[in-house]
Amino acid sequence: MKKNDKLVWVAGVQVREDQVQGRLQALARGHNLKAQLAADQKEEERKLADKGYSPSEIFCLRHANRIKTLENMGFGTITRCYRGKRST
Repeated sequence: MKKNDKLVWVAGVQVREDQVQGRLQALARGHNLKAQLAADQKEEERKLADKGYSPSEIFCLRHANRIKTLENMGFGTITRCYRGKRST
């Protein structure tokens, strides 16, 4: 980066003017991925509810799946247990 480069704020980050379009595209891609993950989660929860699982059972299954995913990514075995609020 040169001293003459003009910096522009894009979503709380300063980037050079020639990088603005790429940054905006990356943000849009992230928003789309997040929306897709939320839709997939809702669909999965709906399918589990249709199979007869209770909301607390669905919560436990999702938590167990997150632990397996983290272990598969190489983050090691989780030793602490998160206890969510139970809905009755």
